[in-house]
Amino acid sequence: MYVRQGASWIKKLDLPADAAQAAADVAEGARDIAIDARDIALAAQEAAEDARDIAAGYASDAVSQGNVPIYSTIAGMAELTIPAGIISIRVNGKDNVGDGGGGLFSDAPAGSPDTFTTNAGARTWYRVADIGFGRINIGAQPGPKSIKFFNGSLTKCSAGNYAVDFNALQAGLNSEYAIDIAGQKLQLDQTVVVTKPESMLMSSIDMPRNGSGDVRRSAQITVVDNTLALLFDVKSYNARFLSLRFGCNPANAVTTLIKGLRNNHVSDLDLTIKRCAFEYGSRHVHTFGRGLQFSDNEVVGAADAVVVLDWDPDWINNGNPSNDARGTAQRAYTITQIRQHGSRVLVKNTGEARKHIAGILIFDI
Repeated sequence: MYVRQGASWIKKLDLPADAAQAAADVAEGARDIAIDARDIALAAQEAAEDARDIAAGYASDAVSQGNVPIYSTIAGMAELTIPAGIISIRVNGKDNVGDGGGGLFSDAPAGSPDTFTTNAGARTWYRVADIGFGRINIGAQPGPKSIKFFNGSLTKCSAGNYAVDFNALQAGLNSEYAIDIAGQKLQLDQTVVVTKPESMLMSSIDMPRNGSGDVRRSAQITVVDNTLALLFDVKSYNARFLSLRFGCNPANAVTTLIKGLRNNHVSDLDLTIKRCAFEYGSRHVHTFGRGLQFSDNEVVGAADAVVVLDWDPDWINNGNPSNDARGTAQRAYTITQIRQHGSRVLVKNTGEARKHIAGILIFDI
């Protein structure tokens, strides 16, 4: 059927059934389009899952090849899921990239309190101890080692942890002949024992009175326990203390800072202390045996005496009469170039074995 509209004839559906069929055809086409869209979406989802699986595989491969994934900040890690194949990660900051709070983390418990979680709290990551250049043994290259090399803690030396400072210093003196503590401000509440012959504790920065916050300060060792009887217990010969600053609280009238007494009761001690500063305590140096060079030092506030010269009451003759006869002391005691203030006595030789002490040289005080 046609209907005239103006100068044209327009075809109209002949029956209502024709209209219904046309509507059905349109609906069928729309359904086909929807099915096609669904298939495309399913295909995209499968592709995304495949990509995820591939990425996880790459992560596992990266770990197996020694590579460590890098993330932005710790602040954003809680929302992430780290694939099981990854056991170490690196983060570039704590709250912001480059703020110094990042580092290397592992999922193996390392005793570090510095942790964060991922995978909805199911995985905990622990900061890995930094093995920096200062803790590397340079093999056969000569020279003293930094105390950092002997610090097995995640806490740095000079950070106010007395046990960390003590353990690192004692470990260094136990294993090496020369330890450099330049730039450190160690705090100790225990006695450090020196048993290696010819041990040397020193600062490569030769300014013992520079105790300021300057990073190029000399080494400073502070006694934090006013009841500590002894700071350094030297039990061997030829020990050397160079360019160090030893300090006690002004109220401390108890601590002896350095004592020299051979553990085998032989008299040869030969202790060298040069370019050091001593502040407060009872006695700065107490020797039991022959041989002391105490030179170019600054001493303040020794409650009893700066230097006490004594002799081991259990002395044993080692069979060499030129060195061990009781009255010889040919190595002598040299105490020179001393700047002192507020100490009760500079040198004291009043012990029961004082008759064995001879060859004392004191000048330029």
